[in-house]
Amino acid sequence: MRFLALLLPAAAFCVDVKATWPNSTKTISWWYAADGGWRETVAQIEAHLEVVSSVQTYCGYQVSDDGRIIGDLSSHCAHFFPAITKLGVRAELTLGGGNCSIVSYRTLWADTTESPNVLLRATLAANASGLNIDLEPQSDSCNGDPTGTTADAAIYATWLAAVRDLFHTRGLRVTADVADWSPVLSEYATLAPAVDRLQDMETYNADSFGDWMSAYVNIINPTIPRAAAGIGLGVWLDNTDNGTWSVTPASATQRVAQAIADGVQELAMFRLLPQANPAWPLDFWWDALLPFMRQ
Repeated sequence: MRFLALLLPAAAFCVDVKATWPNSTKTISWWYAADGGWRETVAQIEAHLEVVSSVQTYCGYQVSDDGRIIGDLSSHCAHFFPAITKLGVRAELTLGGGNCSIVSYRTLWADTTESPNVLLRATLAANASGLNIDLEPQSDSCNGDPTGTTADAAIYATWLAAVRDLFHTRGLRVTADVADWSPVLSEYATLAPAVDRLQDMETYNADSFGDWMSAYVNIINPTIPRAAAGIGLGVWLDNTDNGTWSVTPASATQRVAQAIADGVQELAMFRLLPQANPAWPLDFWWDALLPFMRQ
């Protein structure tokens, strides 16, 4: 993979985004792993445009062991992003995956000049409307114990703010994924002012409504601006992988109603699959999400 080393010249690129972005309200963003047919995914999105505001996708960029942004735009995203943009759905590039080392992250976060420009260059090359940052300090394999400290969260926030400020000059937004389980990512009040929105992984990981509420109250609290809170909702098999879905239709309706009642402005959906196979429960989610967008 090549290193995107060139700084972005001023006014080198122009993007067409709505004036309300990145601070628009009532957004439903979907995380999508580019592991399926993009044409089928586009067709699914087109059938449910009212509840798909943006799609966030890994496109081949990640953090190297020595703390640089490396990669190239994947062929999948090169086809997928223009297709959904034509439908009026925003495409957002996701940074993350492949490296979760806090040592690598600390090197990256110390660079508040070049790396934000590298990310902007990559985002504009993808003709995307924003950047989702999914850095999860664990082990190099991304399967180990959480690492990092609250001091790292402050360093991360400084870096995030540098990225956000640069992206705002082009009308692009920056979101960051957060979670209770991480000493770095659980510092919601520290991270919230540095991005346009936090997207909470803890809430989309919750199986029961009670578990969801336990995570929900940690990000919906007075120390975090309400506009900064993106609430996660997961549509996947439960952790036992026994063939049952972890979120029922009734629970999905409860969760959306709670978010509406509290004035939440963004729901972060995990995850969008290219097709139902054989019983992916998106059918009840489409209807459950409609009240959120119609409020």
